[in-house]
Amino acid sequence: MYLDSLPGLPVPYQCTKEGRTTGNYIDEIILLKEGARVVFLANDVKCQYRNGQMGTVLSCYPDHVLVQVDGKEINVYQHEFIHYEYKVKSNTLLRDEVAS
Repeated sequence: MYLDSLPGLPVPYQCTKEGRTTGNYIDEIILLKEGARVVFLANDVKCQYRNGQMGTVLSCYPDHVLVQVDGKEINVYQHEFIHYEYKVKSNTLLRDEVAS
């Protein structure tokens, strides 16, 4: 495993799921270490990172991870994915949040 080649102990981060989640597209627990290469799977609303961009973990904290991205250090906090179901009723598109 890639993390085994890095010094130090891994830090676990627990996923929180609510509602009717579908599939196994999000790991229940991820393990990170300083020096680990990571890839972002979402866009940041503050435009600090984008989907598919890579970075390097600099430090692991209980509530966030410090990652170097394109030469900049950014604090990455838990990201909320929201799963919606859509339906049309009376020619109006309705959106229902079913999981996060």
